[in-house]
Amino acid sequence: MTPLTKIDHLYFKREDQNITGSAKDRALPLQVQNLIQEGYTSAVISSTGNAAISASFYCQQANIPLTIFVSPKIKEEKISLLKGKIIKSPKPISDAIKFSKSNHAYLLRQSTDPIAKIAYGQIATEILMQLPNLTSIFIPVGSGTTLLGISLVLPENVKIFAVQPASNPTISSAFVTQYTKENDTITDALSVKYLPLKREIDAGLLKKEMPRFAEFASAAKNEFEARSKLWNLLNHYELLNLFDEKPWDIYKITRSIRGYDV
Repeated sequence: MTPLTKIDHLYFKREDQNITGSAKDRALPLQVQNLIQEGYTSAVISSTGNAAISASFYCQQANIPLTIFVSPKIKEEKISLLKGKIIKSPKPISDAIKFSKSNHAYLLRQSTDPIAKIAYGQIATEILMQLPNLTSIFIPVGSGTTLLGISLVLPENVKIFAVQPASNPTISSAFVTQYTKENDTITDALSVKYLPLKREIDAGLLKKEMPRFAEFASAAKNEFEARSKLWNLLNHYELLNLFDEKPWDIYKITRSIRGYDV
């Protein structure tokens, strides 16, 4: 269990205290265990750094040959931490997928591996043990795998804030449209362009957000303010036909509409 560090009124979940220094250590050991159980003898991964570092550590422990596709922009200090065959590519994700298919190598891509989603739920389980009265959580988001894994474990009353850089807000922009686009970012990750789990993530966020939009509506200064907050969410899901419904009625309807099991 990773510790919590309290600064002022905030608690920070110290995933940097994992063996290789990131939350990727939650999923990679279970993925490596799974690939062995399924009879694979090699693995491949595409990564900006942290996932590759974790994968190389656990594959080395299990004597699994690992091929790593990385972006040419990867920091050199991260390269020095990798153990395996390293291939720099302008298209590391697609090249890793092709390599996996042509070489029968287990693809350690967390956004397409159900094992990863389950593994990240451990973070939520630990936080609930450490902070039984948890009311809200802020989660940095790239592909959304960690966000999804955590959200599936947290109770509905816990508010989830998905945090992304304004240079690439692939998920959060569906809920907040008024932001200043950035060209630069201090992060060297969180810049995923392809989101295999986006539909599942959106459905989970919809489940979390609709009750709170309804709560806001009841406290809004006027009806226009309340409905303007709902518009972005309904427009994202192509549900503007529900715009004239009351917020709580919208929530009830969207629990089963359009294939979103929320």
